[in-house]
This record gives sequence, structure tokens and C-alpha cells, in this order.
Amino acid sequence: MHIKYKDILALTALTFLLRIVTFYTPIMDVDESFFGVFASVLQHGGVPYLDAMDNKPPLIFFLYQAVWQVFGENNWLALHIVTALFVIATSIIVGRIGFLLLNETAGRTAMFFYAIITTLGEPKLLAANINIFMMLPTSASFLAFASAAKKEAWWKWPLCGAFAAIAALFRYQGAMIAIVIATCALIETPSPKIFLRRMLLSTIGGLAVTALVIGYIYHAGALDAFLLSFKLGLEHSKHGDVFAFWPRFLHKSGLFLLATLPFVVLLCYGVAPPSTPLGACFRVRQSVLNWRSLKAATPNASNIYLLIWFILSWVPVCYGRRFFSHYYIQLMPSLALLAACGYSYMQLSRAKARYSKLFVAAICVWTIFFFLIRFEDLGIRKLTGIHPADWIEVSTKQCVVGQYIRTHTDENDRIFVWGTATSIYSCAKRLPANRFLWLDFLVNRPGGGNRFRIQNPLEQIQHPINLEMWEMLLDELGKKKPVYIVDTSHSEFGGYKDFPIENYPVFKWMMDNGYKLETSVESARIYRR
Repeated sequence: MHIKYKDILALTALTFLLRIVTFYTPIMDVDESFFGVFASVLQHGGVPYLDAMDNKPPLIFFLYQAVWQVFGENNWLALHIVTALFVIATSIIVGRIGFLLLNETAGRTAMFFYAIITTLGEPKLLAANINIFMMLPTSASFLAFASAAKKEAWWKWPLCGAFAAIAALFRYQGAMIAIVIATCALIETPSPKIFLRRMLLSTIGGLAVTALVIGYIYHAGALDAFLLSFKLGLEHSKHGDVFAFWPRFLHKSGLFLLATLPFVVLLCYGVAPPSTPLGACFRVRQSVLNWRSLKAATPNASNIYLLIWFILSWVPVCYGRRFFSHYYIQLMPSLALLAACGYSYMQLSRAKARYSKLFVAAICVWTIFFFLIRFEDLGIRKLTGIHPADWIEVSTKQCVVGQYIRTHTDENDRIFVWGTATSIYSCAKRLPANRFLWLDFLVNRPGGGNRFRIQNPLEQIQHPINLEMWEMLLDELGKKKPVYIVDTSHSEFGGYKDFPIENYPVFKWMMDNGYKLETSVESARIYRR
């Protein structure tokens, strides 16, 4: 079965319509501003992890740099169009998985379901974040498995591993799809020998892709810096608050399930027979009895693979105990497929067919509601309280600071921003004077609002890794000598009110090197050398 061109055209129109707010909003989320500055450093000849540091793998920065290279630096419109194209491509792959494992109705429906689900929830879900890009290779890896299992072809197993490695090189948690595929392959494969051969082929594909990227980093002389960033990622993941795990999990996951409620109900219908409230148990049992032969299994039996994908995807969502809303994007491909499965069951049942129209109406109402809350002038966002900390307003204030710096510096001047206000770099169109674009690693500021976990951050900076980074920071500032240093710890943005610059070694360095307070813009203190 092939996807029809008219379906692709309808999918494209729907995706662009639902994401229309991103085409006139420059920066949708703080992650975009950070990735954009990192890409700008690379665009001007910088080396990843040596001239710009983060705890994430490199592919997201390479993607941003590619957009800057082709369409111009800080071209946010082009970036958001590319994001929409990634969603369309992922939707098509999700639809193809539905065709292979379920039926034609489910495949066609899953395409549109995925495009819709990615827009439900907080407005920041529309941003060009890692997870939305990572879902393309993640879904492609699962499609390679489904295709290889449906029609035995040895060359598709290396593709499983290659796409899984690409996903992991966007975000390390993307490697979970490799575990998903290994679990499904173990269930589907008739003998241990065949299973091991398939996993070997998949591993070869994954290692080949990983070797290419690591080889590039090694050739650039940044391998040690990359390994440091990996260590930082491990350290940073420990900062999620253990005691707040369950409250945050229930709160954030509850919001996600509420935002996708019609699809969650369809998911339940997809994994349970319509005739009994305990059907989920029976359906899973039925699937288990039939999982040994995917080719001969009924459409119901294929659900087990999608269900495994959905369940295991909760692991990277929970990793780090932060539960940011964009982490839940990792659940969306499998959710769209299982919901489409439930919808197709309703279509096939004459007695339940009328309910499918009811669900279509509910999905339309849900989609229109979340579409309207994107528009501030309608007042719906304030009325509902969704996303009360308006990032657009925060970004605007940062850009006011950036514009001041831009008009008072030359093009080749460098600046240093204390905090996480990376939009200042983008709006000033000035490069950072050090590799640390945001300083959470240096001050031990945990992510996700869990600041109280670290009792005394000044003591924590004595950790060997932190001391090494502080030496790097002060050394790079001494060499590149920023014209301006922006202290955002006294402003309403930047998230550093609990980390005033006066308490850290960089302030003494500023005073020793003759920096004087020039002015305050939007409560951010601006020092000039």
C-alpha cells in the first residue's frame, strides 16, 4: 500500500496551518536561542565543544548550522519551515508503519494524528527543539524494523541501527529506540541464532554512523572537550529532584494526557476489544499468543510492537526527573499509531462506526482550541492559564538588551552574558567570549526548577569538574576580552536570581580587569571594559 499524493498535500496544508504562529514568531523557546547561538559560533569557524559547549550530542547544532548556512544566520522563519517539513516527513513514516503493521485506514489516519498531536499542549511544543527532529530517525528506525520483520531483508537491519544512532546523536535518550527494536525483534524472531544475527547487523549500522561523527570530532581536535560535555550530561541528569519525582510526574504527565485526551481514549480502544472493559488484558494476551509470526498474525497482534514502543518511550521522558513538556514528544509517534488503530477498529465495526464520527468531532474541537491559544490577542491563553510564563515576552526583553549592545559595539566585538539569556547573543548579533553559552554547569543550577536540591552551590563549585570549567571560563575571557559583560541575575529573565554574579570568581575577574557598570537595560546590568 502506498500513501497517496493527495494525502501528502492535505498533510502539508494541515501541518503548516497548525504551525502558522511559528512563521511570524522569531524565537519560540529558550532552546532555540541557545542552539542558534551555538550554530552561529560554528558558522563563524568555531569548533563544537571547544568554542561552544553543551551536554548534548552534536547533530542538533549541525542541523541549525546547515539552516544558517543555506538561508542566512538567525533566519528563524527558515528554521521553523524546516521544522514543519520534519514533522511532515515523520508523519509520512508513521503512516507507513501503520500501513505495514495495521491496515490502510490506520496508516492514513496515523499520518494526520501525528501532525495534530505535536501541536497539542504548551506553545513551546511548536519550537524547533531536539525531540521534534529526533522523531524522524526514531520513526525511520522502527519503520526499518517493521519492514524487515514483515518481509525478511537482511540489509534493513543495519538501517535500524543507523537510524537509531542518528536519533541518539540528536539526544542520547534517542538510543531507547534501539532497545525498543531489540525487544520487538526478540519477540518476533523464531530462533536465538537469527535474533543475534539481526542484532549484529543492527549494531554494525549504528557503529558506522557513530564512528563517522566521532571521527569528525576527533579530526577537529575536540574529542576531549566532547568527553567533558558527556560527563557534564551525566552530572546534570543527577540534579533532578528525587523527592519531587512523583508530584512532577503526575502533574506533567497528567497535563500531557489531558492535552491528548481524545487520542488517549482511542489508544485504549486500540489495545482492547470493544466488547469488554477488561479487554486490554485479553487483547495483550491474544497478541502474546500470536507474536511469534508477524506475517501470519492478525491486525490485533501487531499492537504489541506499538505498545512496547509506547511503554518504553516513557523511560527517556522520565530520565533526569525534569518532565519538560517537549520530552513528551517522544511518546507521540506510537500514540498516533495506537490511536489510529483504535479509530480503524471503530470504522471496521458497523455497531461502533458512529462513534468514529464523534471522535473526529472531538479531535477537531481539541485541535481548534489549542490552535487558538497560540494567539495572544484573543486572550484565550491568559484565560486558560496555559503557559503563563510567556517566553515571547521574556525573549523580547532579552532582545532589547541585545539591541543596546549591538548599537554600542563593532561587528567583531565579543560579549559575555551571565545567566541563560542566550537570546541576547542572537539579538545583538555578537559572538560569545567563551564556550559556555549558559552557565548552569559552572554554578550547579539544576534544570526543571529544582533549585532547592543543591543546598550550597558555592561549595559545589569545588568539584574537580567545576574547577576545570571555571579555569576554562576565566582563561577564555582573558584571551577574548569581551567588550560587554551582561549580568542578568538582577533581571526578570535569565533564571539566575539565586546565583548573583557577585558571589562567583568571574566578578573578581571583572573588577581586576577594569569593567565598570555602564547602564541597566530591562534590569540587566551592563558592564563595559
